[in-house]
Amino acid sequence: MNTSFFKLMTPCALILLLILTGCSTQPALISATRNNDVVEVERLLSNGYNPNIRNYTESYDHGRTPVYYAAEGGYNSLVKKLIAAGADVNQASDEQWTPLLVAVRYSGNLETIRILVEADVNIHFTNNYGRNALMLATYMGKADIVQYLLGLGMDPEIKNNDGNNSYDYAKDNKDISSDMIHQYREAYLLKQKVAGMEASIKEIEARDEGLPESLKHDKYLIAYTDALKQEEYLGAVIYANLLDKLNTPMEDAFYYFWGEALLKLEDPEQAKSKLNEYLKRTGSGGKYYTQALRLIIQAEA
Repeated sequence: MNTSFFKLMTPCALILLLILTGCSTQPALISATRNNDVVEVERLLSNGYNPNIRNYTESYDHGRTPVYYAAEGGYNSLVKKLIAAGADVNQASDEQWTPLLVAVRYSGNLETIRILVEADVNIHFTNNYGRNALMLATYMGKADIVQYLLGLGMDPEIKNNDGNNSYDYAKDNKDISSDMIHQYREAYLLKQKVAGMEASIKEIEARDEGLPESLKHDKYLIAYTDALKQEEYLGAVIYANLLDKLNTPMEDAFYYFWGEALLKLEDPEQAKSKLNEYLKRTGSGGKYYTQALRLIIQAEA
């Protein structure tokens, strides 16, 4: 090595040079991950290399981890291996970017996102701009990711630091529309309602298991009609389902009001089914014939 250059430097300048030189070398596991070198990553992990080592050699946004880079590149095999080795999928960089956020923003790989979700990633985490995964997916026009995240319960009305939400990001996006986001959001909310309804039905059935069927019928019919009068449509649908499970014939109007309640709960497909059952039973002579047709048209809109 030519030492004459170092002899000309002041001690402080030499120390600074050595520090900068040393800091420019990124950790081996991070280098291997960024190169998608599966064999080298496996070797390093098997030798006890820390899967959560953080990179401080970047010129900005320090603290990125191997799983951050793997998610950013959509290197699913490495994402799985790093998670299996103990990688923290919720470790954010200094600017608050997590593996999930960079996967959405850069790789756009739905499978990468599924892997992170299965590893209990925090889907609601926001970066330093207040942007979450749903906002980024909408901004990038990733319809499959938007649908997936909304299906997990992400709220499109959450706002970032600038006061914008996912609907705002959809306004100028040719691949994602506000109507699409609304549709997927409503589908999730309906799914949650149905899940809660099914749990309530099972609870009531267990409670009334020993009652005679005739008593159940009268009890549920009273609860059903009271719920309709009080416009408690979820309760009405719960008791309608319980009545339907009994072997007791119901009046034709039962199906009309059941369909109406389902439409109030924004379940148009099931609403049409019950309303059509009413029309099938009564024909054009039914008391609620015209109203039933109007509700079906509304459900189809």
